[in-house]
Amino acid sequence: MLLNTENPILITTPITSRQDLYTALAHAAHPCCHTGETQNFVIPRNLDGMADLLREFCIKSIVCSDWRLDEADTKAIQEVLQDVKVRLQR
Repeated sequence: MLLNTENPILITTPITSRQDLYTALAHAAHPCCHTGETQNFVIPRNLDGMADLLREFCIKSIVCSDWRLDEADTKAIQEVLQDVKVRLQR
């Protein structure tokens, strides 16, 4: 089961670290979060893992209502998002 790619991922939890973002994306994207099956659930640990998750689930847009990352982390994440053609609204 893949996400409806017409709808963005909505993240309402505070994003204060890269790991916060990786965790929020994984919880929003993985079908196992909605079915209760967690044996294959993987939370990315780095930007490459985040990019893989975004590609795997065909995510095209992320809306984050409480972005608190510093400039360096924001820039690094935006570079990856640009590479995988994902829009970020914050």
